[in-house]
Formats: sequence, structure tokens, C-alpha cells
Amino acid sequence: MLLNGIILLHDNARPHTANSVRNTLQRFGWEVLQHPPYSPDLSPCDCHMFGDLKRHLILVPNTFCDRQVTSKLYTLVQEAFPTVTVTSVLRRHFRDTRGLQQIENLCANEYSSIQIVVSQKFYALAAAAALLKYIEFVRNVLFAPKSLKVEYQGSQNTMVIDVKTAHLLELTQSLRGSSTHYSLMGIMNHCQTRGGIRLLRSNILEPPRLLETILTRLDCVQEIVETPELHHALEALVPKFCDVDHLLALCMHMPRQDSKEVAEIQMKYTLLLKTVLEILPTLKVVLQDCKSKFLCNARECLADERYQLVHCKILSVLYDDARTAKGAEASQMQCNFAVKAGISGVLDLARRTYCEIVSDISALVAHLATEYNLPLKVNYNGSWGYHIQLSQSKRYIRESDLPPVFVQVHKNRSTLSFTTQELIQIDRRSKEAVKEIVMLSNVVICDLLADIRNDIGCLFKLCEVIAELDMLISFANLSSVSTYVRPHFGRILDVKQSRHPILDFVLQHEPVPNDVFASSYYNCHIITGPNMSGKSIYIRQIALLQIMAQIGCYVPAHSATFRISDHIFSRLSFDDSIECNASTFVLELKEFQFIKQMTTPLSLIIVDELCRGTSCEEGTAIAWVILEQLMDEDAFIFLTTHFLYLTKLQELYCNVTKYV
Repeated sequence: MLLNGIILLHDNARPHTANSVRNTLQRFGWEVLQHPPYSPDLSPCDCHMFGDLKRHLILVPNTFCDRQVTSKLYTLVQEAFPTVTVTSVLRRHFRDTRGLQQIENLCANEYSSIQIVVSQKFYALAAAAALLKYIEFVRNVLFAPKSLKVEYQGSQNTMVIDVKTAHLLELTQSLRGSSTHYSLMGIMNHCQTRGGIRLLRSNILEPPRLLETILTRLDCVQEIVETPELHHALEALVPKFCDVDHLLALCMHMPRQDSKEVAEIQMKYTLLLKTVLEILPTLKVVLQDCKSKFLCNARECLADERYQLVHCKILSVLYDDARTAKGAEASQMQCNFAVKAGISGVLDLARRTYCEIVSDISALVAHLATEYNLPLKVNYNGSWGYHIQLSQSKRYIRESDLPPVFVQVHKNRSTLSFTTQELIQIDRRSKEAVKEIVMLSNVVICDLLADIRNDIGCLFKLCEVIAELDMLISFANLSSVSTYVRPHFGRILDVKQSRHPILDFVLQHEPVPNDVFASSYYNCHIITGPNMSGKSIYIRQIALLQIMAQIGCYVPAHSATFRISDHIFSRLSFDDSIECNASTFVLELKEFQFIKQMTTPLSLIIVDELCRGTSCEEGTAIAWVILEQLMDEDAFIFLTTHFLYLTKLQELYCNVTKYV
């Protein structure tokens, strides 16, 4: 949250007071421009990202550093910025509601539309509240009401899409409910890994705007689409990396306690690492003949010698056939017997004891089956441990007919599960033996991880490669449709026979295709027509196609050329806002005030029914003025309206086009 402001000093303000304020703000990274006496302009240092800021002070909640165990984040901040003072502020001052109130009170009227954008930015508002409280109580600086310019800046090199626009365009969630099926995310998501799904979602909400990044992805998608053998091979291999992001825990986490649960998790992740490293050579072979830049970079990443080094160290400790398994019993056995014999004599003895206990359980159940003439078998699950199962598929037996020696009877469909007092005692011994095995195995695993931890930093890059590869394969699945084309990029927007991507997926018949054209010479387009004619769908379609193209996917069209956009602004709903104390009409004016302030020559603006919240005469006049101001930029504007008088703008301005 960047607070840019002007502090007004009264004519009778003392010179040393002005100097004190000026010096105080300079310590916070503000640049003081010398103007005529008693009216200093205070503007912020030019900054875009946190890394470019002049850092003089970092504020953190007191809960980070007042505990007996200092927060890891606090320690990392101190290590990253050793020359910067880190000061704690009471946690209760990090309140988003208070931050929003402060912004409403301090923000100049000209920039008050920022409230709409930041109202759902919890962390930004909380940080702003703490900063203002610190300046007030520690630095003794009070800002005059309505005196600050408040600006919200998104991440660098990505398109900015506000929360409301993302919701109304159905980027990640359908307007019908919480389902993602009928959304852009729903139709594009064919990812097989968690990392791929997360990366796809973040790209849809923040599409890249670096042309090199976009073209690299499109080249990769094109190669996968045009090479079916590569496509099928990658689709078969990538799902085997579905849990690869869990391996980062091995790089980052150092267990603070020795418990059976922690030991089991470490063993599970070590087995997962072994499985992943065994698949890498196959993936490397599949990518051997690839030509696109991304796939070549992925192949180089997989050629890192550290993968082979780590794999060899793991094989020196674990059996070759040890791997992750599904099911409680199979997973238990893999964890118990993954470590090779001979590494730890105590562990070998514990495993022999466990095997003897399991043999005793099998012998007991066999004896009971013979004694009572019942088809009994041993079963194991995580909650019950070892118990007896009786199938009723061939012979129906009521619970009351069971011998009294069988206790804790549970029925599950056609199966009866129960145990005996003797089996309970033996099972308790088996659990103690398993715990001993797990803890002894964990000693070996900890030594192994300590040995390989310096070399498994390559897993970070592997997770990135797998996630992006999974996302691009998902794009290729969608782009394989014959009616999708590769987009090109230039200075104009020119799409022939384009279709709404969500409707193209949902409808049983093909939606009506439409052409789209915009350039710096024809950047304002006014669309009129009767209700239910598809005006709203059309302008939403333009925004969705722009997003699809910029994340590196083919689009449903006959041909497509796009101009890279840095913002998508929209006014698509007719709601009021209780939070902002604004009616439909007032909220609309606030939103257009924000759009006007933030519009750049590369913006894309879509508006549905401009100034609908007031009378036709007033709405037409206000819409006319708004359009005259917006069209001065090179931003592409698509507006739907029932105000036919607005179409007369075409007679006055050569960059306005009307569609009736």
C-alpha cells in the first residue's frame, strides 16, 4: 500500500515545525520538493516493487518477535535487510477495517475511488492501518483529512484485473454458484498436479504481459499440439509428479520434535523423492528431441547432476523396490521395511520382533477360524489396527450369532469386523513395535536427509518446471480442438470469427461467431441493439479471449491478433455498495473515476450499459462526457448502450465506431 500525499501547513506554522515534518517524512522514503514558503509538496519516491523501494524501516506485528520462539519470517526479514531497522507494532493495530476507515478519511476526494479497489485487500489494509498508527504515535505526525493520494499497485509485468472484474468475467468461478465448471478456469483446467492448478489460476487472474514469456509458451503449446506422440507421452508421465510440490518440505522444514507422526511423514516424503527421481530419466528421454525453448530449458533442468547424486545416496540407504503405496497396510509395510538391513542392528532386531508379532496374529486368527468353522481373515487399517474380518457374501451370519469371544463388532455392507481380547493385546504390542521401527528408521532417514539437503535445492526448479509443463499440457489439450488458432501479437486487436470460450464449451451447438477489431485509430466502439441480442456476451468474450491469448493458449477463432494489455477495466454490474455508502449511480461514477485515473494506452475497457442508474437524459449527457475523456487515450474501449444519441460521437470523432 503506497501512501502518496500532500501535507498542508498553515500560514502561521513555525519554520522548525515544517522542517521537522519534512525530515520525518524523508526518513520514510518521501521526496520533498521545495516550493514557495508554507506550501511544500510531498511526493513519494518513484517505486514499483518492494525491491526498488528505499527501505528505512520495516514494521512487523509484535507477535513475530515477542514469543520465546522467534517467528521464522521475522528471522528471514532481519537476515535479508541487515541495515534496516525492524520495529514491532502491536498486533491489534494490523486491522483491515481500521485501514479502510483511515483511507476513507485521509484520501483526497479526487482519488477516493481507490476504496472500491482496496476494500477486499486484507493484508494491504492491515499494513496501512499499522503504518499510519506508527506514524501518528511514534513519529508524532498527523495527516490532515482528505490530504493523501492513495495508490494501489499490482505485481510487475502482469496484467492487472481487479477482483470485481474477475468475478463478473467468471474467470475462476461461475456466477451461478461456487462451481468452477462453467468458468474460464473450468474449461482450461486439465492439470494433473497441484502446482499446475495453482499456476493456472494465478495466470488467469494475472496474465503475463511480457511478449517473450507469451511467445515461449505458445511455441511450447504448438509443438505439443503438432506432435501427438509427445503429447501422449507427457500426459502419461506428468500425473506421476502430482505430489512433487510436497518435496519442498524436505528442503525447508527441520522437525522440532521427534514423534511417530513426524517420522512417518519424513519417510513418506523420502520415498516420494525416490519415486520422482526414478521417473526423471524417462521424462528426459521424452523431451530429448523437443525444439521449443521451454521444453529445451526443461530438459536442461532435468540434466542436473544433483538428481543422480541424490538418487544414489538414497539407494545406498533404501531398498530398490521401496516406494510410496496406497492403503494403510501397504503404506505401513513400505515405511517399516524401506531401510536396508545391516544399516542399523537395533532396527533389524525391532523388525524381526514385529514380524514375529504379525505371525502370532495370523496364527491366532487361523486357530479361531478352525475352532468356530468360520471364514475369518486378518485385516489392517489405520484406525482399528489389526482385527478380524468375516465376509457374508457366501454365508449370512447375524451379529448375535457370533461366539461371545468376538467383541467390538461392526457391520459394513456385507462384511463383519471384530476382534478378541487376546488380539487386542497382541495388536497393542504390534503398535509399540511399529513405533519403535518408525523412530529407529527416522534416525537413518534424518542422517540421509542431512547428507543430501545441500543438493536438493534443485527440487525448487523441478517443481516450477513440472507445474508450468502441466499447465502448458492443459493448454495443449484445449488448443488441440481444430477450431482453435494460435494468437499473434501486434499493435491492433483483430479477431475473425471468434467465439465466447465458455459458451463454446458449454453449449451443445456452436455459438454465433463475431469479428473484433480495434486500433489506435479506431479505439472506441459503441455497440447498440435490442435486449437479448448478445451485446454483453460480446464484450465479455473480448476480455476472455485477451486473457487466454496472454497466458499462452490458443483461442476459439478463425484468426487472431491481439495487442498486449496491461489492465482490463470493466463496468458490468448494476449493484450498489453498502460498504462504500454508494448507490448504483454513485458507485458507477466512482468506478469510472478510478478507471480514468488508472487508464494507460495499453488498457482494455469493457462497459455494459453506461450510466444506466439514472434518467436517459442525464445518463446520456454523463456517458458522453465520460467517453470523451476516456477516448483521448489509446485504450481500447468497448461500450454497450441503449442511449442511441451516443452513437453521434462517431460524427464528431474519427476514432469512434458504432455497431447497430
